[in-house]
Amino acid sequence: MTSLLETLRRARCRRQLEQVNKLEPQMKALGDEEIAERVLALRQRRRRGAELTDLLPQMYALVREASRRAIGVRQYDIQVEAAVSMANGCVIEMNTGEGKTFVAPMAAALYALDQRGVHVLTANDYLAGRDTRVLKPVYELLGLTADVVLADSGPRERARAFEADVTYSTVHQLGFGFLRQYFQQAPEALRQQDMWRYIRSEIDGSNREKRCLRGRYFAILDEVDSILIDYARSPLSISVQAETQRPPEVYTVARRFAVESLQQKTDYKLDLVRRNVELTDRGKKRVGELQKEYGYLHLMDAEWEERLEEALSAEHLFNRGEHYVVQGGLVVLVDQTSGRLMIGQRLGAELHLALEHKEGVPIQPRQTVAKKITIQSLIRPYERLAGMTGTAWEERKEFRTVYGMRILRFEPRLRLRRQERPDRFSTGADARWEAVVEDILAEHARGRPVLVGTRSIDKSEALSQMLKDRKVDHQVLSGVNHAREAEIIAEAGQRGAVTVAARMAGRGVEIKLGDGVEELGGMHVVSTERDILSRVDRQLAGRCGRRGSPGSVQYFVSTDDDVFQVLSERRRKRVKRDCERLGSGPRNSDSLSRTVQTAQEMFAHRFSQIRQALLVRDLAQEETQRILFGQDRL
Repeated sequence: MTSLLETLRRARCRRQLEQVNKLEPQMKALGDEEIAERVLALRQRRRRGAELTDLLPQMYALVREASRRAIGVRQYDIQVEAAVSMANGCVIEMNTGEGKTFVAPMAAALYALDQRGVHVLTANDYLAGRDTRVLKPVYELLGLTADVVLADSGPRERARAFEADVTYSTVHQLGFGFLRQYFQQAPEALRQQDMWRYIRSEIDGSNREKRCLRGRYFAILDEVDSILIDYARSPLSISVQAETQRPPEVYTVARRFAVESLQQKTDYKLDLVRRNVELTDRGKKRVGELQKEYGYLHLMDAEWEERLEEALSAEHLFNRGEHYVVQGGLVVLVDQTSGRLMIGQRLGAELHLALEHKEGVPIQPRQTVAKKITIQSLIRPYERLAGMTGTAWEERKEFRTVYGMRILRFEPRLRLRRQERPDRFSTGADARWEAVVEDILAEHARGRPVLVGTRSIDKSEALSQMLKDRKVDHQVLSGVNHAREAEIIAEAGQRGAVTVAARMAGRGVEIKLGDGVEELGGMHVVSTERDILSRVDRQLAGRCGRRGSPGSVQYFVSTDDDVFQVLSERRRKRVKRDCERLGSGPRNSDSLSRTVQTAQEMFAHRFSQIRQALLVRDLAQEETQRILFGQDRL
């Protein structure tokens, strides 16, 4: 049911859209130089006190015309309406393929009139770099500057990029830029002032020479659900090498004792949902056994407890090919949202060292976290925020309460023709994978392109081997071969193509259907298992049926999938019994589908609690700093 407030917002958007449309013939008559002159005139009006709302119609009309001339893209009316909503601080939800990339420049250019820096933050380097390359000609025609900060950008490149009118980057680069700038100070300065006082006075302050981010004025968050929801469960941190190092024997002893001697439930508790291991009182008492035999290693009881919990976490919570890969003798983490490799990032405390010992690779020097910052602390101080995504509705309450952002959903410009088939359930993984392969073969035989989404790199590789055994030509897209991502995705919509993607690898990259594919039914998407979050399932489904084209989605579910781990043991057994009653082979079941939905809602609630706990700590720290240093906010 649409609220009165949302109705009023949409009415205001439509009125401003009408004004933009009326100005379109006038803008088409302008020369290229005159477009930049008009933008300069708007900037001068803003300096004299004009409201951005009053300048919006003319600025949006100028951006639309510049986009048409520079890159051949004219924003549709629905895109202009969405851009108006973003200028008002909303999160817009538009289906995949509706052109959110071309909505952002309108709001960005409007706020660039203030010359205080606009940040467009995406979920990964690929999207940030791509959007900058595509849209830079538009900004240049408007007389504005645009630049990008990527993981491999040097200090001078970063400084120059943040001086541009519009800066594209990722939330991780923004956070690490904060922390790097902090540690570039002299040690004396660090001792003399509090970190958060520094961040507010130096990084966000009025002294341009000391600001690394040009302040936090207006940010547009692309794939906002990934940034503010998925990434917000853990803080960003910067580490330094510890002054003292432990002998490798510590990790050998800890792993051997944890895996061979400790018993689950009696010695430790394992929480697969919160991904946490905790020693019980009995388990802590058993540390005395270690002290008796390995006292010469000089670890306190509390340190042994931490090493044991890390060894157990490495054993039970981190799977090779899913949470990390081993490359060049290093344990490299895998981004659980995008499936991309997180080169150079390490787990906190000494958990990464426990993983290195588990895999038998050289143990890197022990590091300690010097400073960290949560996504909430990084994003909330922006004066104005806007966001865009295809999947945010499930988290609308958190967006409103934490960030003060309301979500507006925009219907697709063309009728959605995607067919979502009923879930197919099986009692074991083997039966599920056979059914997945049969489904792929059936659609491949019809000539349709097939995109298969798995939840880990190792599952992608296992499925790839099954397809090779059936002589099916295919491509595998994962964090391991991310350099070929654009190339693989570009071919994924061609007739007869089969593409296997780990996690959401390829999200945000356009899949164009080849000649004659629409007549065959469009792209067919196969999800090898339900994700623990319904949002992620919707993201995968959104890879087909874009912009009115046909498509279909098939989900497969096994009773031992991760999504059921949130349920009680008794309820999991009932799920398995219900599935067995359906008979051999994958079957449809409305009741089991409802159970999956319930489990996903439970996971979403648990993750929301984790983010809420981080926020509470942030607020407490902000209040402490306000009392001590008179700061208004972090």
